[in-house]
Amino acid sequence: MKQYTVEEAIGQHFSMLYPEEGNRRDESMGHLRSAAIEGRYRGEGVRQRKNGDLFLADVSITAIYEEGVLTGFTKVVQDLTERNTLVQERDLSRSDSIQLRADAEYRERFVATLTHDLRSPLAAARTGADLIVEYPDQPEKVRSWASRISDALHRADKMIADLLDASRLHAGQGLALQCHECDLRPLAEQLREELAVRHGPRFHVEVDGDTTGYWSGDGLRRVLENLLSNAVKYGEKEQPITVRMRRVDDRMLLTVHNYGTIIPVEDQPKLFQPFHRTHLAEVSGQQGWGIGLALVKGIVEAHGGIVKAESYPKEGTKFTCDIPVDARSAKQKLKV
Repeated sequence: MKQYTVEEAIGQHFSMLYPEEGNRRDESMGHLRSAAIEGRYRGEGVRQRKNGDLFLADVSITAIYEEGVLTGFTKVVQDLTERNTLVQERDLSRSDSIQLRADAEYRERFVATLTHDLRSPLAAARTGADLIVEYPDQPEKVRSWASRISDALHRADKMIADLLDASRLHAGQGLALQCHECDLRPLAEQLREELAVRHGPRFHVEVDGDTTGYWSGDGLRRVLENLLSNAVKYGEKEQPITVRMRRVDDRMLLTVHNYGTIIPVEDQPKLFQPFHRTHLAEVSGQQGWGIGLALVKGIVEAHGGIVKAESYPKEGTKFTCDIPVDARSAKQKLKV
């Protein structure tokens, strides 16, 4: 299946069976960790043959324990190329009607979200404006009301921007970002200070190496805002939330880690879909649109990078953004 002889395979790390992108995300070791913790890992993914060809595979990895000690793993791989081709041919005739239904559902969610959630900031702005009109001779209060109006309109503007960007991503369009030289460390430190005011001193920033590069500062701020907001919403209260930045050659690894309820493996592939909320998010009582992680993925990919989620018992949940140090060379839609 993978074209290696027994002699060529014995003694080699099994990461050689993963494509370059998978190894950059450390998928091979992640799958072993899942198997070691849960007893077994099962999933579909892209693998690589000796000649460089890629194929879709069903992979099952089982941990082997002797007297409670992990001694190794067994791995079973099935080539899904033929099955995938048959499924695609079977589903081709259904694709148009399915897409129409999906587009209709998306439009409904878009309009419902826009009309419902915009009411709150607009109502706050209107109330402030009415108070200014009624009491124009109270300058201190007028300044306070004007500040509230500005904050409310800023929230409304951010909502609209997020929804429009989510719509572009749903349509398969890239995000247009301005790329310039910036430093991630002060950006992360500023967010840490802002969040500490509302949620206490539980946020930490760790740095390994140079943190400057050519990116969209506004875009990466939105990435960190969304990831940190999720960590606050769904992480364990009072436990630390950590932003780590580590430079590896010409890549920057930006991670946000928190402790708390893990994200089930079956939910992880859907995390970055627009308007998708996991069962954990739905039952948590936390409000959300389900577009924050979709925006994270869109912004990271617009930088020529990738984003992945890892969630394990005791280890917590970690989102890692892997982006080039100089995103000006990214093939995605960037205004430089």
